Amino acid sequence: MQKDFEKAKKYVLWLFGKKDYSENEIVMKLKQKNYDEKIIKKILSFIKEYNIIDENRIINSTIEKHTKYNLQSPYIIRKKLLQKGINKDKIEEKLKDIDEFEIAYQIALKKKGKLLKNKENCDIKPYLYKYLSTKGFNYDIIEEVINKIFK
Repeated sequence: MQKDFEKAKKYVLWLFGKKDYSENEIVMKLKQKNYDEKIIKKILSFIKEYNIIDENRIINSTIEKHTKYNLQSPYIIRKKLLQKGINKDKIEEKLKDIDEFEIAYQIALKKKGKLLKNKENCDIKPYLYKYLSTKGFNYDIIEEVINKIFK
């Protein structure tokens, strides 16, 4: 059992060397490697003892990645963080600072340029509505963005 624990600990530390993981993700990774429940519990207590998991860092990096580089709505970001097993209250606290309108506006401008190249002489508003709604934005935000773009 001690040998398995050491092997699992080494594996988990290697994982954290690559990126941040939530507790839920670590449990899933260990289950994929067919580790015993006792080993998993022991690893989780080890992780908690040394404060290896930092949910705030995971939330901040995910929000930054999906607002600056991938341009996704808070709805999509929330969904990704919940899948990682992050506390919903912590997520909501961090997401309230996001300017959803600005993200939707940037996405719409980018898509408008592509649509204008491909769809000559047609109304692209419906395409933008549909595109933004599939990206997880609510209709109030979409309406504001469309109105601003087509003033």
